[in-house]
Amino acid sequence: MKIKINNVKARLRMLVVAAIMLMVGQTASAYVTLSPEQYTVGVGETKYLSVPSSSRGYIGKAVWACSNSAISFLQKDNSGAQIKVTRSFSGVAIVELVCVETYTDINGRTQAITYYKEFRISCASSGSGSLTSISFNDVEVEIGTVVEVTPTLRPYNATVVYHRYSKTSGDSAQLWIEWSSSKVMVRGIRPGTSKFEIETANGKTATLEVTVPRPKGVAFVKDGNGDNIYDTNLQNAVSTMENLVNETLQRKK
Repeated sequence: MKIKINNVKARLRMLVVAAIMLMVGQTASAYVTLSPEQYTVGVGETKYLSVPSSSRGYIGKAVWACSNSAISFLQKDNSGAQIKVTRSFSGVAIVELVCVETYTDINGRTQAITYYKEFRISCASSGSGSLTSISFNDVEVEIGTVVEVTPTLRPYNATVVYHRYSKTSGDSAQLWIEWSSSKVMVRGIRPGTSKFEIETANGKTATLEVTVPRPKGVAFVKDGNGDNIYDTNLQNAVSTMENLVNETLQRKK
């Protein structure tokens, strides 16, 4: 069975995993995504990133990668990687690690577990200070529209690295964070209000309230199967109805 993977990043990751499996000559019994780690590193500074410790065997065949050219690898092996921030950059640079834990099971067979882990690196610019607070203004977004939400930071020039987010109420909006650029994005789903809690890497939290208004023009028409067609644009809905009427007239000729 062939599985189509549209996400380029996911495809590359699976190719790396497959290559590692060929090197160790085993088929992994599991693929585990570990919790990410987040660090702020100044320009010219270095940071050592450790490979997770083995719980049952030994870790080998570690593969390190980072697409951000501001991150340089001074050293990388099966124990860890020494990185250096060579120039200032905005957002978050993702250092990716894929490694294999090899062990012997109770039947004496060699098994392998593949681990994937992200290290999220933000750049501490010379003029920025530590984040002391973060807040969001309430936003309104229409159905089907995607908007970026900009936080208020104290100090204003602080570097923000997000850690997690969760929906606390409502189902009218969708929220996600673009980790590579530290952008908070929301999309309107249906009329109503949703609330989200967002936490930064240094433990600061903020609540974001998203209101999705009722469409100004709403129309319901029925398709050929008798199902309702819902369109927030009245003109589009009328056009759809006209097409259905014309199709019906053509069939009766």
